[in-house]
Parts: sequence; structure tokens; C-alpha cells
Amino acid sequence: MLKLQFRDRRQEAVWLVDQTFTIGKNPSNSLMIDDESILDFHAEITNKIGQLSISNKASSPTLWVNNKLVESLIKLNAEDVIKLGRIELELIDPKALLNKTKTKKIQDKNLSNSWVIHSKASWLEQNIFPIESKVVIGRDPACDIALPLEYLSRKHLELEVRSGHLFIKDLDSSNGTFLNGQRITESEIKPGDKIKLDVLTFEVSGPSHDSNKTIIRTAPPKSAINTPQKPPITANKEAIAKKSPIKKQPRSKLAPEKKRLASNGKQDWISNKTSEKKPKKSKTSLILLAISAIILGITGLYFTP
Repeated sequence: MLKLQFRDRRQEAVWLVDQTFTIGKNPSNSLMIDDESILDFHAEITNKIGQLSISNKASSPTLWVNNKLVESLIKLNAEDVIKLGRIELELIDPKALLNKTKTKKIQDKNLSNSWVIHSKASWLEQNIFPIESKVVIGRDPACDIALPLEYLSRKHLELEVRSGHLFIKDLDSSNGTFLNGQRITESEIKPGDKIKLDVLTFEVSGPSHDSNKTIIRTAPPKSAINTPQKPPITANKEAIAKKSPIKKQPRSKLAPEKKRLASNGKQDWISNKTSEKKPKKSKTSLILLAISAIILGITGLYFTP
């Protein structure tokens, strides 16, 4: 089932479900168009078993389909353009448009991971050109991308993908190849660069990632790092009980024994130290002291009056 849509989107699109669908300026028409170039009863669309046809109901030749004047009944198909006076309508298939949109999304997704050159020139039949390996652009029909433009050489330039990078090479063209406004012989292309061939400009789209760029991963939070944890120390009585008794090391003969405390609470080493400070007098010194005392005693008696 098709819809009739204004090309300038001035009104909502309408479904062509009626067996007879009339178009004109009069309000009694299935589709009323208030425009000076539209007649009261301008055209009629008939639907017979799903096949649409249109006929001119005006007295003057003011109806065209795909720029061809309609003189009698003519069949209609999706994407046909109907012109009444200065108003243009088009037949659309909503189901086909939906599938086309899905296909375009898939293509755009696939092209986002590859090299593509595209132009906004409306007069080009094809505006997007994927570059897979090596592509030659020129005026010659044998080129991979043939553009029938007089200012292009028969083989103008070459685009080549090497190890994920795109390179451009001018093939000794007469008018030259320009990359970002500068004439080049051979150069590497980056996404976003612009290739200009006289009045025609292509913009380059490339992979979203840079094959030369090192991917730096962010460090995980400390809590996420699996650090080995020491098992908790738990008292195991059975393990302690099974342990062999600790053997006492034999005391070395050279190691001095500790002094025991004396009965009076003093240690022997303190008394020994004190006795060392007062050495005992020898017998000879005692005899000399005794003799000195005797001599002093006798002398004292002798001089006593």
C-alpha cells in the first residue's frame, strides 16, 4: 500500500486506499490543495487490485508524471513524482522506506570501521565510495571510481590501504590532486582530511580507532586488587600438645654461674668486692709495727724526768 506525499512536506501524507482518489482545489476532493495553479478537479487516481493509475481531469495539459505529460490513463509505481501545476507529489512505500533505513544503518555501521570517501555534491549519482584495498579514480570508465568530469585526467589518482593506513598518490594528473588545500604527489591520509579535485571535494572517513595508538587501561581500584591475605592466627591446642618438649641447652663451662643471694640478703660478689678494697696486712708489717711501738716506748721512758 502506497502513500501520497507532498515533496515540500506542506501537508501530511495520505494513504491511497480508496478505489477512486480525486485531487483538486474543490473541498469535495479526496485531497484538497489550495493553490492558484491547481484546478477544482485536477486529477484522479484509481486503485484496481492494488494497481494505481492516474488520469488528467483538467481541460488543459497540467499533469506530469516523472516529467512526462499525462494525456490519458497512466500507471503509477512507488517513487513516482506527480506534478500538478506547480505542486509536486510523490508516491512512497513506507515498508520499503523502513527496510531502506535499516539497510542504511547497517551500511553506516560497517563503513564506520573502514575507509570511505564521500562528497556532498548533489549532481553525483553516488556520493559514498568505500576504499578496501587499492582504488584508482579518473575519467576513464575502466577506473574503479569513474567520474565523467572534463577536468579529471583519465587516471587521476590512486588510493591504497596499507596495514590499516590510507595513502593517496597522484598519477601525474594535469590539474593535480590537493589534500587539505595543498597539492601533493603522495601522502598518508587521516580521517577528516579533504581531497579536492578542482571543484569536486571528497571528505575522508576512517576507522574509529588508531592502530598506532597504545590503549592505556585504567588501574582497578585498590579494593578490587586480589591481595593475598594471611590466615588468622588461631590457637590449636592439639597442635601445641603434639609439639616436642623444648630441650634445655647444656650450660657452657666457660659461662660464669650466677651468684646466689646470701642469707642476709646481700650478694656474695658485693662482699668479695668490699674485701678486695681492704687487703689484709702481712706478718712482716705487723712485726715492724710492734718493734716501732717498743722503741717509742723505751725512748719515752728514757727521756721522762
